Amino acid sequence: MQSIDAIGICGVGQMGAAAAVSFKRAGYQVLAWDNDPAQLEALPTTADQLEVWLDQHVGPTQNMDGSIEIVASPIPIDKQADVILDCISEDMDQKVALFMGFPASVERSALFITTTSGLSITEMGRRSGCGHLLAGTHFWNPPHLMPLVEVIRGEDTPDFVIDRVCQLIESIGKTPVRVHRDVPGFIGNRLLHALWREAISLIEKGIAQPEDVDLVSRLTFGLRMPVVGPLENMDLVGLDLIERIHQYLLDDLADNHGPSEYLSNSVQENVQKSFEEREADLTVRRRGVAEPFGGTMPQAIIAEIAKVPGVQAVSGQLLSFAATDNDDNVLAFGWAADSFFWPTVPLVEGRLPEPGEKRAALVGKDI
Repeated sequence: MQSIDAIGICGVGQMGAAAAVSFKRAGYQVLAWDNDPAQLEALPTTADQLEVWLDQHVGPTQNMDGSIEIVASPIPIDKQADVILDCISEDMDQKVALFMGFPASVERSALFITTTSGLSITEMGRRSGCGHLLAGTHFWNPPHLMPLVEVIRGEDTPDFVIDRVCQLIESIGKTPVRVHRDVPGFIGNRLLHALWREAISLIEKGIAQPEDVDLVSRLTFGLRMPVVGPLENMDLVGLDLIERIHQYLLDDLADNHGPSEYLSNSVQENVQKSFEEREADLTVRRRGVAEPFGGTMPQAIIAEIAKVPGVQAVSGQLLSFAATDNDDNVLAFGWAADSFFWPTVPLVEGRLPEPGEKRAALVGKDI
């Protein structure tokens, strides 16, 4: 079985640029291509900024052998790459057309991986002719910080491909989670959209205001989730109690099988607005942030993060931030972009906490 040395990345926007940096820092030779010349031109600056941020707040790379080479066409990738990584738009036809452009890679059994967040791996593989070499790799935003990648098996994906992809993900310092069946949304997005459906329903029925739905989510079960997942939480609560609650609660929860009328109407209203108006409408304004997010962290958000107990400094770059104490230990990190403020995730001594570890630095008390 051939070793993996060269990674061909197709699409170097937000996801592709961060993936390129992650693979470079792990010692791989990255070949980066995009059909948008502006994206390629921006890549060196974006990659350098990401590297500086990671060096400062996560730690310097332990492998200096990696590199990023920009290529003008997919041809060098087809000839040289051991792995073809799709980071292009979330469109099935475009992804199929992309993979069909790598016949030499199929012939020499290179791995094909896609960062789709929910498209069918099986359909993509069968239509492009690389299903026997293809696995899904759902990186979560922001990909340079999120530690987990869902690895999805299509119906034609053999065991050895899944094993190799998981090893590859581990080699860049991330945790692979195997998704054994190819279902829309995989694991994380199915859970997330179930939550979103109920959140929209609460607003639509007049049960609560949007800012209060967010507040309850952030300051109750949201605080537990970095340490206790939903099934672990069920064990703590007690399955007998969960069963009794389900007898009366589930029948009252949202169960619509398509977008709600409230959501569709909101989309239509937003279509008529400018980008700046849409930004101003989001809950960021309700949290007291009047300025829209731009290319740097808003001062109001930096001020909010600085209130975390123990934080002495907050630095923001590429819409990411790190909160540090007097000894420059990272207490929390997070991300903000396009008016979405991603909640902080606590770190313990520069790493994600183990289950049960204290996270007082983030919330000011044990949870």
